[in-house]
Amino acid sequence: MRSKRIIKVTLGSVINGFIIVLAALINVTIYHYFPIFGALFYGAVYALNVFVF
Repeated sequence: MRSKRIIKVTLGSVINGFIIVLAALINVTIYHYFPIFGALFYGAVYALNVFVF
């Protein structure tokens, strides 16, 4: 049971890191052209993180 929790936390942080990098790259592109879409996307990613983890 404990190992499952460790795996979930590790997987969560890996996915989190990946999402942050992806969001940063997309944000740089989107913010340059569509600031509103960038803000909405970032909000959606943050909301997803709160729900999943």
